[in-house]
Amino acid sequence: MKFFSFFIFSFFALVLVSFPGKSIAESGVGGLSVSPVFQEIVFEAGDTQTEFSVTLKNETETTVTLRPSVVDFGSLDESGGVAFLGQSENLERKYSLASWMRPEKDIISLEPGEGENLRIVIENRENLAPGGHYGAVLFKVGGQDDTSSVSNEVTVQQLVSVLVFAKKKGGEIYNFELKDTVWPKSFFAAPSRVELRFQNTGNVHVVPRGIVTLVDPFGRKVAKGVINQESGFLLPETLRTYPTTLQGLTQIFIPGKYTLTTAYRYDGKEDSMVREVSYILFPWQGLTGIVLVISLLYSKRFLNRKSSSGK
Repeated sequence: MKFFSFFIFSFFALVLVSFPGKSIAESGVGGLSVSPVFQEIVFEAGDTQTEFSVTLKNETETTVTLRPSVVDFGSLDESGGVAFLGQSENLERKYSLASWMRPEKDIISLEPGEGENLRIVIENRENLAPGGHYGAVLFKVGGQDDTSSVSNEVTVQQLVSVLVFAKKKGGEIYNFELKDTVWPKSFFAAPSRVELRFQNTGNVHVVPRGIVTLVDPFGRKVAKGVINQESGFLLPETLRTYPTTLQGLTQIFIPGKYTLTTAYRYDGKEDSMVREVSYILFPWQGLTGIVLVISLLYSKRFLNRKSSSGK
């Protein structure tokens, strides 16, 4: 049941976890802090190995024992969720990392208030292909193997994770495109939010960037939004939807054809690709103004006729 309990945790505990941005630095559970919880590693094809360190600190009043282990992770769905991949799962291993990742210690004991830097080595062997590879270092709190005398008993363990995004140079393929633009369509109100569905068909993770603008029939920019302000990653051969909020720049009141323009790229690329979508919009502000003008003109005409007939 050890594997089953681990699988239950790895699948369900991470359903709502988004791929982290570069601002994430620290996490923890039960008084144990781990930093950083996100590592981005880049190394050359000719390097024999590369390494990084994780800082662990016991902020409880009791001794904490930890057992580090390594697993692969992949994309759970298009919302950016991740799932740890168990060793027995029949899933794509093209971008795995765990087999090449090695913690320098098998067990760590921390006294109250004590901290330690754990070194993690990535061995750049010949069978590690160029491109992106993704794994996690898990820290099991307690350090004891969970066994149960009852075969159908499920146990939930306390685990702290560090996600590792590694990139081996020498054969990276960047192929990134916008598949769909979705927004709440209304004839009477401009969208305040759009959802951009990006696809990465390359072999390395990317960070989508760009700007979404809404232009009215006179060519004025009336709304604008920044893509992926959280710096979320898009893993190789996956789709991910990035919600983008549009901020109004000026009053929207002109009826007619509006154009939603998305200029997008990935981090490190200078030139942007552009996608345009046009639709017809009759803003309620404009309709109200038209109705008011028509009412005023009709009232004026009616008064003029009444005045003429009175003479």
